[in-house]
Amino acid sequence: MHKLVNTLVILSVVVFTLPVVASEGAHTGRLLHLNETNIQISYDIGGIQSFGIYCEPEICKSLEKYKADTNVLFRLGAWNQSKRGNLLINIRRCNPVDLECSNVRSANQQTERQEEKSYQSRVQALEVCKQKMYKTLETDSRFIKDKDVEYSLVGPDNFWNSFSRMHLNPKTSACPQAFLDNQNAAVIEACELHECGDPDHLMCWEMVWEIPNNEMMTQAIEQCK
Repeated sequence: MHKLVNTLVILSVVVFTLPVVASEGAHTGRLLHLNETNIQISYDIGGIQSFGIYCEPEICKSLEKYKADTNVLFRLGAWNQSKRGNLLINIRRCNPVDLECSNVRSANQQTERQEEKSYQSRVQALEVCKQKMYKTLETDSRFIKDKDVEYSLVGPDNFWNSFSRMHLNPKTSACPQAFLDNQNAAVIEACELHECGDPDHLMCWEMVWEIPNNEMMTQAIEQCK
């Protein structure tokens, strides 16, 4: 048995998968994967980065000569939404002694450190904001907070399966949907009240995934019978 994160909200919230738009400019690293739509590299300081790309015919044709584990230097142009990638301007191998690759590698490492620091700062700020949200949600009758217990997924009739069957059945869906609507509305409003949303990273309508709703499902099963 284990505590569950909030995953059922996908039943009531439209999910938009947005691409991670790679920064324009030069990048270098050890090549893990390469084709006409994607390039994946590993950095010397650790971590793996995948870039959506597109390329002109001449550049695309040359990609087959670059094998995995090759250290490469490549440049990306502007992001193209319809192609869901950055333009791959050029790519070449890094030489054993290569000042340009070394300079780009140093710049990439500095960027990675800055992004990691920024990420950790956002995580901390989000946790602080979530605590403010919880205080507000405690006074909202629409919100059902998880108890300090373990919610089991053992067996075919566990609460997850039971709620899903009820929610997906047109004859019984209205009641569990009302629970979901109330729960999600309360979370979104609390998020907006405390300005926890971040347009660049986590919008308030996405915050419903951050707040567990296992107890809500459990109570809905009992009250919607």
